[in-house]
Amino acid sequence: MINCKTFLQKKLDLILIYKGGKIMNRLSNNEIAVGAPFSIARQSQASTYDRISDPSHSWAKVTKKELKVLGIYNQISGYSYQDVKHVYLEEDCDLSLFIKVYKNFNECEPQFNSVYIDSNCFVRELPDFNQSTN
Repeated sequence: MINCKTFLQKKLDLILIYKGGKIMNRLSNNEIAVGAPFSIARQSQASTYDRISDPSHSWAKVTKKELKVLGIYNQISGYSYQDVKHVYLEEDCDLSLFIKVYKNFNECEPQFNSVYIDSNCFVRELPDFNQSTN
């Protein structure tokens, strides 16, 4: 863990995990400026997420924390679902936003494990995503 007010990290693939801080901006392909105390976890390869499908739809399971780190938590629609720690991003809109931002942030594509459920999926029984309740 690194605690500092301002930090410039060059030539490392990083995931910045909030701890009261925020990403200020990406300066170039290899530099990220951040502010306030934060933790850094080095990412040596793309993260893998479960992509859960039933006969008519699919969702990607992503942690709420990661959506906040990527700065898209407040952009997720009510068409996605949630549990205590995860958001199940619906395939038509929210998942494509996540993939786009993830690729820009990490300079690689996220990987997905396919999980197929041959009936109505448990995800449909979860509460709709509502950022104001989290």
